[in-house]
Amino acid sequence: LSEVLKPIHEVVMISENVTVEQAIAEMKKSGHTKLPVYRSRVDDILGYVDLFDLVPVYGNGLSIREFIRPVAVFSEFASVENVLKTFIKTKEGLGIVVDELGVVLGIITMDDISSFFMGTEELQEDRVKEVEKDKWIVDGRLQIEDLERLLSVKFPEGPYSTIAGLIAYQLKRVPNKGESLSIDQIRFKVLQSNGKRVQKVMVEKVSS
Repeated sequence: LSEVLKPIHEVVMISENVTVEQAIAEMKKSGHTKLPVYRSRVDDILGYVDLFDLVPVYGNGLSIREFIRPVAVFSEFASVENVLKTFIKTKEGLGIVVDELGVVLGIITMDDISSFFMGTEELQEDRVKEVEKDKWIVDGRLQIEDLERLLSVKFPEGPYSTIAGLIAYQLKRVPNKGESLSIDQIRFKVLQSNGKRVQKVMVEKVSS
C-alpha cells in the first residue's frame, strides 16, 4: 500500500477534545473533508470525522466525540483491491495502515483508491457532466472553487469546501432527494442523497 497511503507525518489530525467548529476550521484550512481523530498521541487513532456529519450541527458548540466514525485497519501488505472491497462493504472512507508490530504507518482514503485506479484527472472530469446549456450534473464531492470557475460565480464563504457542504450548510441539514435550493442565479436540485451526504446534484444557471 506504500504507493497510495499518506505517511503518518504528513497527515492532518485533530484531538478528540476539539469542538465541531474547531474541526471544521481545520478542514477548511487543510482542504480535507475527513480528518483522523487521535486520543493522547497521534499514533493512537480513535476514528475519523466527516465534514458532512459536522456541517448540520455547526454553531452549537458540540464536541466531535459523538460524530467519530470507525476506521478500518489494514496491514501494510494488504492489496489495493482488498482495501477497496473493505471500503465498499463498510461504507467508510478512511482507514489506517499498520506494520507487523501494529505501528501506524499512515492513512488511506477512498479518494486515494479511486485516484489509483482511475487517475486524478479522470476522477475530476467524472464529477461534472454537462447535460445541456447552462445545466450540469455534479458529484457532491466537487470542490467549490472548481464549480465557481465553471459557472464564473462566487459563492458565500463558509465552513465547507465541497458542493455538498455548501448545500448542507445553507439548509442547516442534509437534504433529501428532490429538494432544491437557489443562491443568486444558481439553482441546485438534489438528485441523490443517502441521508448522510449529498451525492449528486443538478446545477443550473438561470437568467436573472
